[in-house]
Amino acid sequence: MSSKIKIAISPCPNDTFIVYAMLHSKIDTLGYKFEVDFKDIQDLNKASERKEYDLIKLSFAQVPNIIENYVISNSGSAIGYGCGPLLISLPKNKELNNKSKIALPGANTTASMLFKYFYGDVFEFKNMLFSDIEKAVLEGEVDAGVIIHENRFTYQDRGLHKIADLGNFWETKNNQPIPLGCFMLYRTFSLKERLEIQSIIKSSIEYAFENRDEVLQFSKRYAQEMEVDIMLQHIELYVTNDTISLSEKAKMSINNLILPNILEKIPNFEENNLYVD
Repeated sequence: MSSKIKIAISPCPNDTFIVYAMLHSKIDTLGYKFEVDFKDIQDLNKASERKEYDLIKLSFAQVPNIIENYVISNSGSAIGYGCGPLLISLPKNKELNNKSKIALPGANTTASMLFKYFYGDVFEFKNMLFSDIEKAVLEGEVDAGVIIHENRFTYQDRGLHKIADLGNFWETKNNQPIPLGCFMLYRTFSLKERLEIQSIIKSSIEYAFENRDEVLQFSKRYAQEMEVDIMLQHIELYVTNDTISLSEKAKMSINNLILPNILEKIPNFEENNLYVD
């Protein structure tokens, strides 16, 4: 396997915070060189189906579709409490019916999966870029929308109403954190290479926490003119101890979310093939 590793992530602060040190050789990268592309989360999900990248950040909801080609890294995941997608609307539209038009941030996102898990699929759906959903709700293009990322921190300032916290629904029902996204490695890497790259991701996150001000300057470049306080909230919400290394409780929640769908597609799939180690 080449020592050049092609990465794809979103430009969101939590992703750039994670990869800064490994991209800029601030840590020992064990001879690997990392090249990065930035994409919207749904574009990342689609890219994983085309097997374009060696290391890719994607939605946990997408994992069952590509698990034969990729394996979950124990470092790099977005999983936690109070960080799930929100269902929002204008105050006048807070009651949904089967004629309601719902904006989703991509068909294969965890946000879309959670909405359908709790509300069903009887609605008319419109998939769009996550950053366009608030505007679509405000302009009446849709009746409600499922928002993710930094929009969690801004929707109230725009006069929008929270119908439901889908992450909280999951946490309450299962007493588990909500799995949102993960880094996955292409399965053509040997076990030794997988473990090495996983350790680099972990070291990169640890460097970011120890050198926060330095890393934030990098994250700002990709944060779409996001206010610094919003960017900090974003990182604090989505980069947790489980991002550094998945706990057993985090893995239980991930398995609960995605294993049933994996087993539908691959009945003989073994759980120990889900993670790098």
